[in-house]
Amino acid sequence: MAEGVGVVHDDLRPVRPGRRRRGAFKTVGNIAYGVFFGLLLMISLILSVGSVASASQRTYWGTFTQHGCESGFRGRCDGVGTWISDDGSIIKTKIQLDGDVNSDGTVRASYTPTGFNNDAENNIVHTSTWAWARFWMPWAMCLLFGGLILIWLRVIRRKRQLRSAASSFG
Repeated sequence: MAEGVGVVHDDLRPVRPGRRRRGAFKTVGNIAYGVFFGLLLMISLILSVGSVASASQRTYWGTFTQHGCESGFRGRCDGVGTWISDDGSIIKTKIQLDGDVNSDGTVRASYTPTGFNNDAENNIVHTSTWAWARFWMPWAMCLLFGGLILIWLRVIRRKRQLRSAASSFG
């Protein structure tokens, strides 16, 4: 027998030593995958329902002026500055911008101070590109994570079918 090869079954395929241990790791990996993406799906659903529930909250538009930046994702400059509503009733200082400013350091931005996952708690204003992401982004995440879970379940089911077919054949 070749080195590293264990018992040979009737179908003449060698079974490598340690196969059972790999099976246990696969089971733990499958459970971890299911729990991880299941939690992400639940969080996405909570965000989705929250965004629908607070859709009627008033959104104020105004002008953001960048005064500095904080180090963001991958060293990116996240704008920090002052936001003033169009009617002048709300002024926010040291607030972050979700997006990029124009060449003059200003940009039109929205601010929603109340509701689920509101901008007052997060200390942020959004450019027009990202102002509506709070409505569609959680639903897109639900589709993504739900799709990944469905694909994962189909793969597991297919592997079980192939395994049971192989065991009933031999």
